[in-house]
Amino acid sequence: MAPAPVEALPRISVTGARKDVDAETRALNGKTLFIPSIPRIFATWPSASSRHERHLRQYVDVLLESVVQNPTKLAGMKQADFSNQIALWCPSAEWEQLMLVTAFTLWLWIWDDEVDEGITIVSRNGDEAREYYAQSREYMQQCLGLKVKPPGSNASIHPNMRLFSLVGDASCKSTDKIQRTRFYKELDHYMTMVEVEHELRVGGLIPDTGEYLKVRLGSAGVLLLVAITGYILRIRLPESIMTSKAMRAIWEETTVINMTMNDIYSCPKEIAQHSLMNIIPVLWMNMPPEEQSLEAVAAECIKIMAEAKARFEAAAKDLDVICADDSVLRKDTANFVQWCRYFSTGVMYWSMGTQRYGIKSCVREDGTIELKL
Repeated sequence: MAPAPVEALPRISVTGARKDVDAETRALNGKTLFIPSIPRIFATWPSASSRHERHLRQYVDVLLESVVQNPTKLAGMKQADFSNQIALWCPSAEWEQLMLVTAFTLWLWIWDDEVDEGITIVSRNGDEAREYYAQSREYMQQCLGLKVKPPGSNASIHPNMRLFSLVGDASCKSTDKIQRTRFYKELDHYMTMVEVEHELRVGGLIPDTGEYLKVRLGSAGVLLLVAITGYILRIRLPESIMTSKAMRAIWEETTVINMTMNDIYSCPKEIAQHSLMNIIPVLWMNMPPEEQSLEAVAAECIKIMAEAKARFEAAAKDLDVICADDSVLRKDTANFVQWCRYFSTGVMYWSMGTQRYGIKSCVREDGTIELKL
């Protein structure tokens, strides 16, 4: 499902890290962040919605009700309208593929919230967090057919891992062991980066911009969703394509684009939670005092996305050249790349409207946004 993952960082040296998170939160609190139109950057990229969106909404509710035990949390997850997100990501996918994407997406959101929200035992206790990571890794390998599942092993798993069992079942039926092994390596890398991010957050440490982007490239979860693209499209690209430099660039630039968008749209929510592991405060805090301004931060975010898009399109052209002599391969590879574009516009439009971030009233008709931090 995926080429070899970006090298994992079990520990990261945070140069010039700060611990004055409360002071920095107060410095940003109440300020207004103006972001020029992100949709304008991606105006040439397609956007559409699945004909299955109504059924997706019903399926999302059923899955959420099966694993989310807290009524308040359940209501919030339903209001997020993940069915719209998935419909925008996968406009042409068949129902069978959408079922896996839905289970995986919900699992990803719920699993991450357990670590990220600051109100769970896992998010507040280092030992509990490490046990959570270890149990999750073990169970995922079992679900993906990479380890033998002992009798009764389901009894001790976290409730949200039941969603991953649906992913594992579908993967084992339709993918080979090489694909599943690579998929697991991406999952393992994701959890490693989530752990690093969590330790930084709990320690009140803010990395420099380069370190932050390196961690976020793994912890954003985008690579995981790109990793199941072959399943979504019902295609199997050869290893020569999947492990190529151009394909890896597609994966990484898709991640850079979407993690930056996600950080922008979720910034007010995260600052309210005193969580500064976000590109906005990271850029702000790493600027020289004489250059520090939210205008400069916004300009840098736009630059990051625009340059990532340009590198993405250059890699897409390289892939097209590589596949030029095989019409079927060329079409399948182009569809893979196109899915990444749909994914990106889907993240963009869903994020501007979802109640999870609550910024719909801040978005102007042309896509520019004014965020009160």
